[in-house]
Amino acid sequence: MEITDFAKAQGHWILAKMGKRVLRPGGKELTKKLVSELHIQHDDDLVEFAPGLGYTANLALHHAPHSYIGVDADEDAVRELKNRIKGRNTKFQIGNAAETHLPDESKDKVFGEAMLTMHADHRKSDIIKEARRILKKGGLYAIHELGLVDVDDTLTLDPEAVRKSITPKTKAIMPVHMCGSMADMDALVAICKENNLILLEDACQSIGGTYKGKHLGTIGDAGTFSFDFVKTMTCAEGGVVMTNREDIYVNSDGYTDHGHDHKGADRGADLHPFIGYNFRISELHAAVGLAQIKRLPEFLAIQKKNHGLLKNILAQVREVSFRRIPDPAGDSCSFVSWFLPTEEITRAVVAEMKAQGILPGNFYWYDNNWHYIRKWDHLKNAVTLNALSPDLKEKVMQQANKDFTASDTVMSRCISTSISLLWTEEQIQEKGEKMVNAVKKVLSTQPVSA
Repeated sequence: MEITDFAKAQGHWILAKMGKRVLRPGGKELTKKLVSELHIQHDDDLVEFAPGLGYTANLALHHAPHSYIGVDADEDAVRELKNRIKGRNTKFQIGNAAETHLPDESKDKVFGEAMLTMHADHRKSDIIKEARRILKKGGLYAIHELGLVDVDDTLTLDPEAVRKSITPKTKAIMPVHMCGSMADMDALVAICKENNLILLEDACQSIGGTYKGKHLGTIGDAGTFSFDFVKTMTCAEGGVVMTNREDIYVNSDGYTDHGHDHKGADRGADLHPFIGYNFRISELHAAVGLAQIKRLPEFLAIQKKNHGLLKNILAQVREVSFRRIPDPAGDSCSFVSWFLPTEEITRAVVAEMKAQGILPGNFYWYDNNWHYIRKWDHLKNAVTLNALSPDLKEKVMQQANKDFTASDTVMSRCISTSISLLWTEEQIQEKGEKMVNAVKKVLSTQPVSA
């Protein structure tokens, strides 16, 4: 197969051209397990959605089913598979996984490997409905869909990725409650208990958010909050560490104030158990914070209202899906984070919004130098003003070559829109309509195929 336009080629075909023959999320063993669990018999009629390079097709055909049909939307894939995999009652056809045009109740087993992840929720549903339509009564639909590594569609830590990364040197787990919403805290708490680890919550973007009735930042051993000028509650600058553990409180208290133990009435007589720094919030900033916290319920109510109005407008576009929120009732609603089907489409939408002058307030974290590791060269190269210890520098430098492909798959399709407390309903409607029109304009030139 020859691909001359790599800009339009699917990623797995480009990698295949470069010599990588098997691209399996979860590895070959999980693929083999999926096919094994189908218990393919000689009288089975099979359909595979998106056979790709044909690895799974070969595994299935090894069991000599009565018939096999591979349905793929990629013309190059179908052409290649027809030339490479031939056999009795073996067929590959161009088609949409949500609309195969195969007869009703005609197949014994349908399968598709890790193909739902990249689709919006409605598209996932359409594909599953199509599988059900073509299956005989009592037929089987086999899929595997892996949780994404590092971060998942919550935009926060994937618990399974956390579990796999734990080593004897691991001391703590720190989820970031990103863009107003929470990590899967039940799973992370369980992992910490199993491994005797400290749980530190970064709730800086999610003050006022809750998880199953508990405020974010109060569930783990300690939580942190930021009060800079872009947060829901602001002191202009500063922050807070919150904890129920006395040892963490004592250490935090001393560390922020030159190491003072604060046990005496005379500051000059305080002992200094360890070296500390001057990280104290000023009295003026603290006074602003005390006034702000009284208004926090008001801020959250406005935020949730505006969030709901904008989200409803964006939801009118079928190709738009939204981040998964472990406890929707606890979302502080500081952002609407939404997904488009592909990186290409997402980049085009970002460019279109920029061209129309409506990009401010919409953040494409994938290219952001602040919140996503892809462009953190200072971290990857361990650039510091003060020398790091050799051991710490080695750990930091490991980030330069660490594989964040799965996180990239999520973040490259995500746009987060910040919610303003100052919007009127008319402004939200206008903003939402402009965003929707930008998305539709891009989709009219780059339609989504299954």
